[in-house]
Amino acid sequence: MLQNITVVGCGTIGSNLCIELAKNKIKYLKIYDSDLISFEVNDCFIPFIKQQSKLYKIDVVKFLVKLNSNNFTNVSIFNKNINESLNDESFIIDCRDRKETYINPDLEISLDGSILHLNSVSRFGKKIERSSLYVFEKCEYYLVKSLKIIINYLKNKEYEFKEFRDYDLTKDGIFHIIQV
Repeated sequence: MLQNITVVGCGTIGSNLCIELAKNKIKYLKIYDSDLISFEVNDCFIPFIKQQSKLYKIDVVKFLVKLNSNNFTNVSIFNKNINESLNDESFIIDCRDRKETYINPDLEISLDGSILHLNSVSRFGKKIERSSLYVFEKCEYYLVKSLKIIINYLKNKEYEFKEFRDYDLTKDGIFHIIQV
């Protein structure tokens, strides 16, 4: 598995991915986000709890990463919005809710209800225009299922394929692939 990863965006998928990477003993993790934890939209915002409202997401995620890796993972946090390409030697994963600006990631991840999108096409200089609007509500069951798929995707180096994958988490397997 990759040992040097940058995660941009600490919403539901980004924050939980950071924790899963820590459980899988990643060595170096950089995290970018500038948002405060807020429960105004919904009451369930895994992994955060209401007592953490108004704290920066990256501070809480850093604590959870250190806790889940027994301090093995070296975490660097950056309290800033990323709206341009990152020139970084690490593997960049874009987990931002809104991907209006292109940041040249190695992998783009979105989870909309029971639909998981994994896009490794951009790392080959290709860009697929997709809607950045979420339609369906978050569900812990689909979040857990998607994290398993993402970790296996990274472990198996499936990002090396020029593909945009859609997974229907109500079923097993991929239901749509765009190869470039």
